[in-house]
Amino acid sequence: MILEVVGHDRSGNIFQRILGGFSSILQYATAIIGAQIFYRITEQIGEMIRATVESVAWFQQLELSLATLAAREMVQLSEGTLTVADVFDQAVIKGKELSDTLADIAILSPYTVESVS
Repeated sequence: MILEVVGHDRSGNIFQRILGGFSSILQYATAIIGAQIFYRITEQIGEMIRATVESVAWFQQLELSLATLAAREMVQLSEGTLTVADVFDQAVIKGKELSDTLADIAILSPYTVESVS
């Protein structure tokens, strides 16, 4: 008498399921890491834009302050014959020139524009 046993190896199926589960976990982890990287990049770009806007606003305020000082000086030099409204256009040009000079000094020296002004 010959006994023949026919069976199927099902252990490979369990390993395939485990590997499939790890593969899914890896895909989710990759997606989460990618999203975090993208978030940090956009956060840094936003910070650079905010810093740029603040710098431009600060420089415009500096130019306006210098133009106001120049206008006062021009009115005083005219001994009262001119008003701030009369000299303001010239003062704005002078304020721009002064702020450009301050920027040049800050570029060529170890000092910043804030410390020079």
